[in-house]
Amino acid sequence: INLILSYTFKFAMVMSAIVTFSFCMEVGHGSLSSFRADLQESKKRGFLVGLVAEMLDRENGTEAPMSFALTVYMFPFALKNYWSLASSLLSLLLAVYGTADYVSRHADTLTGDPPARGGAHRGDRGGPAGCCEHRA
Repeated sequence: INLILSYTFKFAMVMSAIVTFSFCMEVGHGSLSSFRADLQESKKRGFLVGLVAEMLDRENGTEAPMSFALTVYMFPFALKNYWSLASSLLSLLLAVYGTADYVSRHADTLTGDPPARGGAHRGDRGGPAGCCEHRA
């Protein structure tokens, strides 16, 4: 809405294309069919399970980096008032968080180690083999 209110229609069109691409990707994976059941299961367990977790992972890996790049580029063009500043900063924050979450969960593909829960260097969990033996 911020892009439309600031009369930057080309940026609004690109952002709409990014969101549409993400939605079409979810439809293509077929994850919308059992989304409601997995959402209820996630609510019941208290953490994301099944297709809800996969859907969020795909969104963080595609839509978040693209919307971050677009928001950073259009930032000086779309600022018209305090509302547009707050809206743009919130969009940047969410995109950075989603991208960082995706990267941190998939960093183990580079090292071969499973991702640490609660951060690296936590006793015998996470990190390279033998990294935290001195903390036993």
